[in-house]
Amino acid sequence: MCKFSNIIFDFDSTLLDTKPLENYLYLIKQFPRFSKEHQLGRKEFLNHIGECKQYDGFDDVFDFLLNNNVNRYILTAGAKDKVVKYISHFKLKHVFNPNNVISSYSFGVFNCITKKDGNPTLFNYLLDWYGLEPSTCIAFGNELTDQYAANNAHITAFNCLWGATPNEAIIMKSLPNTIENPKDIINLLN
Repeated sequence: MCKFSNIIFDFDSTLLDTKPLENYLYLIKQFPRFSKEHQLGRKEFLNHIGECKQYDGFDDVFDFLLNNNVNRYILTAGAKDKVVKYISHFKLKHVFNPNNVISSYSFGVFNCITKKDGNPTLFNYLLDWYGLEPSTCIAFGNELTDQYAANNAHITAFNCLWGATPNEAIIMKSLPNTIENPKDIINLLN
């Protein structure tokens, strides 16, 4: 039996190495948001998600979560369409329900909420929306702000070294709630 019945993942550089997508940001950054050109650029940008790599070990983690009936959520500071494209492209609909994705735009496109400075709003929204108790949840992210925001929502959280920037990795290595490999998630849940 797992210690937690709900798991919350950050997306970029936690579940998927999305650095290759940075090569295509020019497709959307040069046009005003909501313009036809921006929408076409966004579609083309998302078509390159196949160039990204899922971190080694997540297939085992997903099998464990499914076999132990752990509810799975993705909470991202980015847009939901990128996560939905990931779920589809990597054939993970059996792992992640697109309805279990909360993005910084869940409050509307003009009301973007981030996890910056440990802001727990997105985590609190997820807890309220799905009727979850913080004590039943565990969260994983590649930035210190992910841990701080989750902790400020009273959720146990861990830092993931595999997607951290070099500067954040140095800090994370000195913190107790840091893991080095996705398979460490299985050990934490047992």
